[in-house]
Amino acid sequence: MFDRTTIHQSGSIRADVTITEKRAPTDESVKLLREMEAKSKAEVIKAITLNDNRFDGVIHTMVEHLTGDHLLRFVYSVNGKKLTTDFRIDMFDASPETWIPKFVNAVAKDLAMSVLAAPMAAAVKRDPSLLKGARP
Repeated sequence: MFDRTTIHQSGSIRADVTITEKRAPTDESVKLLREMEAKSKAEVIKAITLNDNRFDGVIHTMVEHLTGDHLLRFVYSVNGKKLTTDFRIDMFDASPETWIPKFVNAVAKDLAMSVLAAPMAAAVKRDPSLLKGARP
């Protein structure tokens, strides 16, 4: 409809005007985008090789164009267990001095939960008196 060139002629002036139509994304295109993002995330996780008793990892970055935020996905392995930590950098918080400590804290929290949660739950299950005096 708007993909045509119109030439206006008057006495001594000639002008070429091109009108392009810009459409909003449809539900189907958004669904396709989400599927492609999910596939790419799965491929990123598959790309990491695991080695026992070593700390190996890769940080993948992506820009979310809708909000301007940077997304970091840190895929790493500890003692043969593959873990991922997702982190979002606000577009207004772009200085490394600000977001690097937050990123390190997020990785530390995920690592501690994955390493300590199962042994602590097993210890409490074996000996419930460990929580003696704890509030329910």
